Amino acid sequence: MNNEISNINTAKQTPIEILLRIDENGMTTVKDLYNFLELGRNNYARWCKSNILENSFAEKNVDYFPFLINEEWGGQATTNYKITAAFAKNLASFH
Repeated sequence: MNNEISNINTAKQTPIEILLRIDENGMTTVKDLYNFLELGRNNYARWCKSNILENSFAEKNVDYFPFLINEEWGGQATTNYKITAAFAKNLASFH
């Protein structure tokens, strides 16, 4: 049944929206965008700082929503961000 729901949701999406895993709220994650753009693995934190946190056109809890990942497995906690599809498109246009 979940596969049926997934197919219905992706049927109306563009291939890029599917690759970015845009959800039903029009959101993706910075990690998904970063991987899609094929940016260097070692520069994620720096890229987020300059493109998300220091972006004068982005507003926290409007354009991006920070959350921690990997903390539940005792690993190094990393901040990821839910971002709007419009903000993702804006970020991708500069890379």
